[in-house]
Amino acid sequence: MPGDTRDPHTENRLAPEGVRQYLAKIVASETFASSARMQDILRYVVEEKLADRGSSIKATTIGMDVHGYSPEEISDRAGVVRVDAGRVRRKLETYYETEGKTDEIQISLPTGTYEPEIVALEIEKTATHNSKHPKARAVLVVGCTLAIAVGAWALNRATHKSDPPKNSILVDHREIFDISPNRVEAINLATKARGLIFPATDQERLSIALQAFQISIEKDDVYFGGYAGAAQVLGSLALVDMDRERSETNLALAAQHSTEALRLAPDQAWALSAQAWVDFASDNHASALELSNRAIELAPLDPHIREFDFLISLFNSRFEHILDEAAGFPKDANQLQGYVFSNAIGSAQFHTGDYLAAIQTFEEAIAAQGPFGPIPLSYLAAAYEMAGDTENAQFLVSVLMGNWPNARPDILFPALFSDPMSAKTLVEAVRKAGWVAPD
Repeated sequence: MPGDTRDPHTENRLAPEGVRQYLAKIVASETFASSARMQDILRYVVEEKLADRGSSIKATTIGMDVHGYSPEEISDRAGVVRVDAGRVRRKLETYYETEGKTDEIQISLPTGTYEPEIVALEIEKTATHNSKHPKARAVLVVGCTLAIAVGAWALNRATHKSDPPKNSILVDHREIFDISPNRVEAINLATKARGLIFPATDQERLSIALQAFQISIEKDDVYFGGYAGAAQVLGSLALVDMDRERSETNLALAAQHSTEALRLAPDQAWALSAQAWVDFASDNHASALELSNRAIELAPLDPHIREFDFLISLFNSRFEHILDEAAGFPKDANQLQGYVFSNAIGSAQFHTGDYLAAIQTFEEAIAAQGPFGPIPLSYLAAAYEMAGDTENAQFLVSVLMGNWPNARPDILFPALFSDPMSAKTLVEAVRKAGWVAPD
């Protein structure tokens, strides 16, 4: 056609078969190789875009078409879809920074939408020929202008550059200090406050931890750890507080903080674990289990992530899962001191009927100065009662009532367990050992 200045090569690349060719390369890349679900989501959103249904892609459609959720499950699983979309977004950025830096098509998932953006790129060599990286210039944008695409890319680069490394809150302080001394202080505060979260029934201790996380946020409001830790503390306060109005307020604040942590760091295990704990506190048990599993995949050796996973599993009555996981996890007493592994393991042993093993586990945890409060004490008393040692069971109940006179295992455990029978077995054993509710 006379006067037609369109580039046929560009149009061919943006034709469905051209896009699919690069899509196949992306999902087969090392960046996406270990994430089948991320591959499925990317294929889905791109195919929907190519079918002119991009604007119709929602969390609900991904949840049902990709994850296989039923319509009844969608409301509880929206957080899972949101997290997965964030992971796809970050993986695409990583891919184009590494394996895909010479690709002629760029596929991205802009923040705030599930509709992908597909851009044809013209690869040019730099003038000096000294650069190891080619210079990519967008020549055609599908669904967005060049200015928006480049601006979003630059913002993401600037934001992610200062993020802590994936799967850990630990960073090279020398590098971070050059950028922001406040970031170093925020990380230090959040790291120390992690150790104050348990025992979760100690509200004074939790208040101190919450204050430390809030100061971490004030020091650096774009560091995710302060928000993640605050969400976990507020979720714990919501679970143990008998004042319903105060509990609901804390839960709403926990949700706000976990959402912000995920916005800042959707691929960080701590952010995922925090959202899992908030979902658990909100009775979204399926989502809590799924997000916690995702956090474990990212940071399998992080004790803080493990302890929340064990608690979520415990109160969802996944006792065999806890025992199986514990069998393959390091049992160095010094390494695990201060964490709730032993208490969770002892609780699982109680619920599987191995009362003598539960007694041994809890007593070893006490000797190792692990978290101690009304919950493990109730379990230990119940284990002695079920093992036929009434004398020790009654002694422990007297300790429970003497030191925590307002403790209400009859209210707390039914509120924590998704299965009422698990709570009933435990509470009945504590009652049998002599516990009575305060007046």
